[in-house]
Amino acid sequence: MVLDVKRSVRNSRLLAKILFAGSVFLCSAGNVLADLVITKTIDGTTTIPAAENDVVRYNISVTNTGIGPGNLNNVIINDTPANLTALNFTQTSGSPSGNQIGNQFRLSNLANGATVTLNLDATVNSAGGCPVVQNSVSVSENSGTFSDNAVAPDIEYDFQFTYGAASNVISHVNTSFCELCATGVVRIAITNPTTAVMTNIVLEEDLQSLGLIYINNSTTLNGLPTGNPQPPSNGSILRWGQGEIGALANLAAGATIEIAFDVSTYTEASLQTNASRDIIATATFDMACLTANQSVNTGAFELPLQEPVPQITKLGRNVDGGQNSGNYTPIVFGQEFDDIIWRVDIQNSGLAGLQDLLIADTVGGNFVVNYICPTQAAAETTAIANNGVAPGSGCVVMTPSFAVDDPFGNPAGDEPTTFVDVPAGGNAFVYYVGRINASCTDGEFNTADIQWGCEATSPDGGIFATSTGLNPAQSSAELSTDNGAGLTIVRDIRGIDGGAEIGSNGVVTITVTNTTGGTIRDIVLDDLLPVEYVRDTSFTPLLAVNTLHSAYDGMIDTIVDTNEDTVTLLNNIQPVFTLTSSTARSEGASTDNDNMLRAGDVATI
Repeated sequence: MVLDVKRSVRNSRLLAKILFAGSVFLCSAGNVLADLVITKTIDGTTTIPAAENDVVRYNISVTNTGIGPGNLNNVIINDTPANLTALNFTQTSGSPSGNQIGNQFRLSNLANGATVTLNLDATVNSAGGCPVVQNSVSVSENSGTFSDNAVAPDIEYDFQFTYGAASNVISHVNTSFCELCATGVVRIAITNPTTAVMTNIVLEEDLQSLGLIYINNSTTLNGLPTGNPQPPSNGSILRWGQGEIGALANLAAGATIEIAFDVSTYTEASLQTNASRDIIATATFDMACLTANQSVNTGAFELPLQEPVPQITKLGRNVDGGQNSGNYTPIVFGQEFDDIIWRVDIQNSGLAGLQDLLIADTVGGNFVVNYICPTQAAAETTAIANNGVAPGSGCVVMTPSFAVDDPFGNPAGDEPTTFVDVPAGGNAFVYYVGRINASCTDGEFNTADIQWGCEATSPDGGIFATSTGLNPAQSSAELSTDNGAGLTIVRDIRGIDGGAEIGSNGVVTITVTNTTGGTIRDIVLDDLLPVEYVRDTSFTPLLAVNTLHSAYDGMIDTIVDTNEDTVTLLNNIQPVFTLTSSTARSEGASTDNDNMLRAGDVATI
């Protein structure tokens, strides 16, 4: 069939629409008897942007706009999703009720002027790349004459960038540090956790109030040198873009880069005045499927401080009392004019070398320190070879507040390039050499205390505690020359066979233990034997001394019965044993150099 629409009709500004509904020809001037209109909008409950597995909701409205008899049959709503899955239609108004088949919703008919509304729920399921959540819908009816379509606004994909310490984009590597009295390193990792490219990345590091300064030409990218930050590079905020680091122009999906740079010395003034070491790094970047520039930061990151963690231990040994170099003790026993070596052991369990060591040593009134020595050999030369009156190699005259420097401490590292007195993870010894003024006095304590700091900063020392508040406790050693109670004598009499019954022949054992805290001399033992027993003068008395440490000059080693009757043997009922020494201590100023049993020694007769 051919329809000739006259020019005059066209000029009359009347709109003619030619329609076929089955086999009936319909024509209307200015009005449509039947038509379909569909709209699609994003429901207000939908979270935008939408993350993976989020459910988004759309509102759909379908209307038959015909004003005459024009019911439409088999109306089909067809949904076309992008980066969405699990579509679910819910009819919210209108009739008749329809049903869902796949991504279609079907109505058996739609009356003239009727409207049906639906909710469409769908789950975000990215297909990769730089996704955008999109959704369009169309409607048609069985004659194929009427149809319409609509497109909902795009929904941006939420890549779920996280912030703070758990950020999946930017973080401070835990090997970052600042160091007391030395330079530190800040390391930053930037990761692309998405399936798309990150572009135009700008890295900003805020050193805040630490007082640290960037060290020129120290920036590296994955361990290789790269550009300095944008000027000014000497402030608290440092910034790099693709002009300084080419790799910041784009970062592929799943890739990670590490940017590191050096910072200036963390000073003792910073340690004392600035308790906070927080820094914050920020990465800003673009993505092709996101309209806004993204910005993610690390949150406050406490820059670890590598610092010394000192501890001190003071021990001593009596070189005249048989204490050798492997036997330093917290209590030293002695007597007048004994030469003593006090050893101060400074341990450093920290991650940084200890500089600017200052030792304050306090010694009681019964002892005088003459020299401070850098090595054990020098201390022994002073105390033994020189009898305490002349210094060994490198020893200096005693000073109560002593600044440790070459040749003391850690000579190999105590140079202008490092200034380390006690290495990280190591220790250093300082030896104090002196002598006891008098015997028979109460125990006295002598104490060592330390300070430390940065060698480049005056005055010496200045730091008393670590950044965590750890204050190395003073270490005290005790000197004992007492001669109070504590000498014990035990006599044991047994038969010649060792049994409890003496019989006609027995053995007497006398044990003398010196627990007085000092030295005893010129021991004389008066032993009254049981009735009807006499000492067998044919048996030579035996003397054995078990020393607290080792043998020493002036130790008793000889025994004589000064009451022995060599003529009338039956008169030997009360032996008197005198204990003497065959050697003497080489101390001319003293009359107490021989016949000694020192504290802790045990003599057995």
